[in-house]
Amino acid sequence: MYFLHKIFFKSNLKGFHFPWFQPLYYSFPQNPRCKTEFQFYRILLPLILLFSNLPAESQQLPVLQQYILQPSLLNPAITGSTECSQFRLMDRHQWLGFAGTPKTQILTAETALTPKGSTSSHGLGLHLHNDINGAQKQLGGNFIYAFHFYLNRRKTLKMGLGLSGTVYQLALDERDFTQIYDPVVSGNITREFNFDASTGVYIYHDKFFAGFSAVQLLPAISSFHPYTNTRSFYVYTGSNFAFSGKDFSFHPSVLYCFNQEGEMHIDLNPGFVYKDNYWIIFSYRHLLNEFPGQANSLVTYLGLNYKNFSFGYGFDIGLTALQKNHYGSHEFMVGYKICPYKCACPAYK
Repeated sequence: MYFLHKIFFKSNLKGFHFPWFQPLYYSFPQNPRCKTEFQFYRILLPLILLFSNLPAESQQLPVLQQYILQPSLLNPAITGSTECSQFRLMDRHQWLGFAGTPKTQILTAETALTPKGSTSSHGLGLHLHNDINGAQKQLGGNFIYAFHFYLNRRKTLKMGLGLSGTVYQLALDERDFTQIYDPVVSGNITREFNFDASTGVYIYHDKFFAGFSAVQLLPAISSFHPYTNTRSFYVYTGSNFAFSGKDFSFHPSVLYCFNQEGEMHIDLNPGFVYKDNYWIIFSYRHLLNEFPGQANSLVTYLGLNYKNFSFGYGFDIGLTALQKNHYGSHEFMVGYKICPYKCACPAYK
């Protein structure tokens, strides 16, 4: 290895606690083509290792199923993987029929910058989210940078390396709790600011993609947030198959998630597209905490692309005993994109 030996010794690979590190180590190019690429690797890889070994108990992610429509929500390395500038607004209402259930709005803007005469590109993204869950509210922004480059001479296989930083405000509204006698309850609105970070690696081709990401990397410092969650890791992969005549295409994908407490789930997402304008995606989530696991939810997404606009609707059916007490979860999406030419990234198809 050309650049990794300047940072780590090969004999020390077995000292890391995560089995995914060695495949990641050997996935990097042996001979970076330029000094800029070398410096980016040199900075990114130590950060991945550092964050992956820190003890953490971070805030709950407000994002649930939206990654199907916006995959960069789970992996910052996907940002800029298309040549399109994209803008999307998503609105999710969970468990209709209950009072105080979670509501999430997400606004995203992403673009790709390719220097003249360069084979590499830079992805920039901004994600704004507003998450309300009963008396709690989270309002934040996520700033993303990703570096993309080719892995082969034929220029058909690319890799993206991404980092993101998040600034968010947590608010706890206890004004409705004034009738409860508890010295902990202030009866006012309490606010505080926090920070978080995530990183990821993404490899993609016209016909397939695969990525690994680590999110909620910074330790939680909230003094009043009642829910905590350990650092989470995502493996997201999928492919693209065109049927005869090319009017129909099949886009299956799989998401595997695990965290440091041993909680795991898998999402199976078969999707179908007709003439690049009409699409339907199914997403089945299965919890894997105990064998053989437990069915959790089934989501159906319907979508329409019209010129540069895209519209989507998702209906989430719970597969647990809780479902009989509510009317499911509903999600709406509207998007707009500006493309110099046809998008090649299969994760967005």
